[in-house]
Amino acid sequence: SSYSLITFVFIVNTIGTIDDLIEKYVQIISSIRKTRRSLFLKYVNLSTKDEEILDHIELENGAQPPKEEHIYEMKPGYIRFVQNRDYDSDSHLTYIPISKKNHVCKIDDIMMDKYGDAGAVRYGIDGAFNVALLKIKPKRSIEKEYIRDFLSQENIKSILFASSQASTRPSLNETTFKGIIISFPSDELLKEYEISCSHLLKMEFDIKAKLIKAKEIKQKLLSKYF
Repeated sequence: SSYSLITFVFIVNTIGTIDDLIEKYVQIISSIRKTRRSLFLKYVNLSTKDEEILDHIELENGAQPPKEEHIYEMKPGYIRFVQNRDYDSDSHLTYIPISKKNHVCKIDDIMMDKYGDAGAVRYGIDGAFNVALLKIKPKRSIEKEYIRDFLSQENIKSILFASSQASTRPSLNETTFKGIIISFPSDELLKEYEISCSHLLKMEFDIKAKLIKAKEIKQKLLSKYF
């Protein structure tokens, strides 16, 4: 009937519009990250002191609760269990009991892969993180975003990855970070950087939330009509 054809065309057009939105959000996130990279290069050129990265950060390892404690639907008394793959996809959502043994990360914490893609910087999920992740805790709050961007550089990732392979069981640990030098600008410039990049990070999280929402709506429409 003409009615169902009109409905079909409307749904197809709606999905097309959502696809355009998804693409736009992905581009915005990409340009936020590009802005951060160029900002970092600008500030690193103004740096006045070279320091060992290990003097500026603390490392926190994750924990691995037994498999029988894992559940796959959120319920009271549970917390999201964060694994490396969760940063790429939401298809393996897992929850574990809230416990003192858990090591917790917040959405803006600097996380890093310990195995596999060792050295990859991660962020954006709240929960209790597993043993394949490492939390990087800057000792001074004004250095947080600067350290995030320093560690996000491809050359630093390559150094960390290469030195993680050197141990008998390839993994990142304190030794992996030894000898890595970070150049800092003045505290005044660091504070400036922290404000700008915290703002960019918040923007990235806001866009990411919209992106997830748009993908969910698209998925619902596809399962309902196709």
